[in-house]
This record gives sequence, C-alpha cells and structure tokens, in this order.
Amino acid sequence: MWNHRRFAAAATLIISLCAAAGGSKETCATPPFAKAPFDAQQAKAFQTKWAQHLSMKVESTNSLGTTMVLIPPGEFLMGSSDAQVEVALKVAVELKVDQRTQDRIRTQERPQHTMKIAQPFLLAATEVTIAQFRKFVEATDYVTEAEVLGTGNSAAPNKAAPKDRNDFTWRTPGFPQQENAAVSQVSWNDAIAFCNWLSRQEKFTPCYRKDAEDGWTLISKNNGYRLPNEAHWEFACRAGTTGQYHFGDDYRLLEKYDWFGRIGKNATRTVGTKLPNAFGLYNMHGNVGEWCQDFYDPNLYQTPRRNNPTGPAKRLSPKSRRVIRGGDWWTTAVRCRSTFRGYGDQVTRSDDLGFRLMRSVKMANGDITVTTDFPGGCADVKSIDTETGVIHITPSVRSRRGWPCWWFHTVRKCASPTCGTTFPDRKW
Repeated sequence: MWNHRRFAAAATLIISLCAAAGGSKETCATPPFAKAPFDAQQAKAFQTKWAQHLSMKVESTNSLGTTMVLIPPGEFLMGSSDAQVEVALKVAVELKVDQRTQDRIRTQERPQHTMKIAQPFLLAATEVTIAQFRKFVEATDYVTEAEVLGTGNSAAPNKAAPKDRNDFTWRTPGFPQQENAAVSQVSWNDAIAFCNWLSRQEKFTPCYRKDAEDGWTLISKNNGYRLPNEAHWEFACRAGTTGQYHFGDDYRLLEKYDWFGRIGKNATRTVGTKLPNAFGLYNMHGNVGEWCQDFYDPNLYQTPRRNNPTGPAKRLSPKSRRVIRGGDWWTTAVRCRSTFRGYGDQVTRSDDLGFRLMRSVKMANGDITVTTDFPGGCADVKSIDTETGVIHITPSVRSRRGWPCWWFHTVRKCASPTCGTTFPDRKW
C-alpha cells in the first residue's frame, strides 16, 4: 500500500514563469492581492508592489499622452448591501429622482457579492478626450455612427430622414467644448474601432474581431486596448472603499471629485481637473458615462460568479444592451455612485456618454503556485484562463519521480494563485 503522507513535500505544483525568465526568488515572490477594504495608502502600496513584481511602472504614458494606471489584482464586494440600497433610495427621494431610476437601484444592485479580479490590468487615468479621438479620425478617415445616421442623442439604428437630422456628433455635440474635454456622441461600436486602431498603432494585438451577430467579439487573451468589464470598472472605481462613492457616503462632497448635474453646466469638461480616487483615476463619478465591455443583464447578480469578472459576452436577446458605468455631467448624484448600473444600445450616441481605455497585463513575470493534495507530482497544468485566473489541471500517468499515478482519479480546476486544496474528484 502506498503511503501518501511520505510524499507530502511534493504536493505543490508551481508554474515558474518568473524563475524561467531568470528572476530571483525575492523578485518572483507574488505580492498579496488587494483585498478590500483598504485605504489610500494601502492602495498605493499594492500598486507599487505589483509594479515591481511585473517590472513596470505604476503609471505609464501611451502614444496619445494617456496615463495608464496599474490596477492590482484583488477582491471586493460588488454591488450594494440592503442597507446601502435603502440609503440610496432615501437620497433619491430627497433629490426627486424618477421612479425608473429608483426601481433600478432597488432591483439591480444586489445581492452584494464577492468578486475576485485575478489578473492585474491597466486602466486609463482619464476618459478619452476630443483631441485623442480626433487623431484617430484623422488617421483613419473613420466616420462615427452619429455622422452616418444623422443624429446624436439617439439610439435609433437607422439613418434619419432629412427632416429628423440634428447633426449632433463628436465634433458638434450640442455645446461648445475644449479639446481636452471628454469625447461624447460616440457609440459602443465607435469605441471599439478606436481601441483596435490604437492597438495597431502601438504594435499590440487588437482585442476585437468582427462578429456577424454581436458586431464585435472580445479576444481577451490579446494585449491590445479594450473596454473594461463592469467588474473591472467597479473594482477600479472603489479603489478599496466600501461606501456609496470612492470618497465615502456623503453625496454633498461629490462636486470636489466630479462634474454632475448640480454643477455640470450642460457640457463635458476637461478631464482630470477634479480630485482622483486612491488608485489615481479621475472622473469615475461624472463628466461622461463610460461604455463597458459586457452586455447588460439586470439579473446578473443573482448568479454567484466569484472568480469570473466577465459579464455576458453574447446577446441575451435581440434587444440586449451594453453596460454603462460612472455618472455624467447632467445626471443626479444618486446615479453617480460606484454601484449604479446603466445601459445603452450598442449604437447609442449621446452628449453625456464616452469611454475609458483598458489593457490587460499578463503575469508573465510571476510564479503561479497551485497547491494540491496529490503526492509525487501527479498533476500537470493543462491551461490557464488569463481572463478568470482559473488554472485547469489534468492527472499525469506517472509522477515526477517515476511512480505510477494510479491512486487518484482526476482534478478539475482551481483558481490562481491560491486555489487551496479542494479537488472533488480525488480518489486514493
């Protein structure tokens, strides 16, 4: 009879990506995840440790002058608690917010649930500006959907009749604007075209390919620019906080941090002129609403998905819409909260709607450790899903010491980098 206890020392399987690249033990040690709650000082410390681990800077500047901020992997409570929903509804009544908004707060922000962001990523410190979008248009002769269809401030998918045209576009959104103001009147499709262009400009692999059914499909393994999933967005917005806003619960402080209905002055504003959050991100609670990657599912939070930050990747119905996060210059403070979920048709273009860039960071310089209960090295890595952080393991025929691996059945999967020792199909 084999005694599995004698092989306990061989029970850790390591994907030594860092060591294989020549890194030292100290350099390769994986930093801790940024598990909320944490304060501003801790947020900066997480960013610094992960930047050192990945041999990169916390902040870098791309070819358009956008500051890209490193967001560490972590864990947080996504959505609102019952108590937070009740507080938000009281504020909504106080601010005389419409019933439709109140119903959305009541039904679509809970249950609050644990969400794990398994991979670090880069997020733009500011929203894409008019000047940056202009460079894209001038380089490609791109024509936005608002220009093609003849109407801004609209979700109509068809070209407008001459009498119905309003000719609101990113160039002329309906108000005077500065070049460094956030771009608006751009659809989700326009944002994707911009992401692919910038990826090619900077020699990255584009993250989107054309799709007959959904318009575009995300290829998450690629290293180009993309839109964040709403879980990425909320984690980055909160920056370790657990309140209604990244600065706390008092909506009366919002004007220090962003442009919204009470002070919005009927126009988008220059990005980065208000106070940032603890990660160094600006305008997360206002200026323009921001397109996200996911299709909108009002019932998404009803299904546990701790290790999967991706929302619906395919249409749930022919009328499925895309997620919009963050407040905007015209809306009320209660819609600017970290947890408020907006949505829009993929062709929607509006004077209060823009986008923010994201890029994936692969942990190519880090060790991913998978701790198993199996002795003698009887488990091999099959694949790693870099979007969810799930490592798929398959049994080996023989152990690393040459012994047959007949005493166990199979291993399904575990989560990186600390998946624990739970493998339901173990058989001794």
